[in-house]
Amino acid sequence: MELKGPSEAEVKKFIKFEARMEFITVAGHHFRGTLLWADNSAFHIKLDESEKTITILKTAIVYYAAI
Repeated sequence: MELKGPSEAEVKKFIKFEARMEFITVAGHHFRGTLLWADNSAFHIKLDESEKTITILKTAIVYYAAI
């Protein structure tokens, strides 16, 4: 399954402007935070509710968008 979502250019804007993002995983977990970086296989996010950062593989995401 290929992830469909914002374009690569939009993702770069989200990072540049520190946009708040929402991510939902295939396991049903919801994460909200600031996208710090992205590459071909993962997103690195600073979570809203803490100072923690996490990396989520793109194959684990079913939905993501700026909020």
